[in-house]
Amino acid sequence: MSDEDTLKKAFELSGKELKKMYNLLTDVEQAILNVLIKEKKALSVKEIRNLLIDDFYNFIVNSVPTKYVELTPSILSSLDRKKQVEFKSLKSLNPTQRRVEAQKLLKNYGIAEIPSFQTIEKILNELVAAGLVIKRVPLLSRKTKAVYAANPNLIDELCDNRGR
Repeated sequence: MSDEDTLKKAFELSGKELKKMYNLLTDVEQAILNVLIKEKKALSVKEIRNLLIDDFYNFIVNSVPTKYVELTPSILSSLDRKKQVEFKSLKSLNPTQRRVEAQKLLKNYGIAEIPSFQTIEKILNELVAAGLVIKRVPLLSRKTKAVYAANPNLIDELCDNRGR
């Protein structure tokens, strides 16, 4: 299927159909799609991954509610003061180093396992095939292979139902 056919298919799906598909996704798939829905712009795989790590980091360090991921009671109960202090010690690092170290701590403490770049890209391509996500290659960027955005019909449907 060509990119043009995929794009046509994505826009033919109604918001209600897309919402039904959204509800069938796994937690990881929903988290990745939530990044695109809440940011309301096209993002690269790297940007999506960084936002997921930053979301957990900000929750742990600043007690800010997560934007993209629903936290389970077991995750919330596993966050003790010692772990929070360890995450707060990462503040002095540059953003790239902080994300690498935060991702290690998230995995070591069993809080979250952030998917690899390849896994995120694979999930995004599946979401593109389903019509939930739109993929395009930016014309002016040499480094970015592709950017992904949530289907506008899905954003409209979810925002209407959430009263935004």
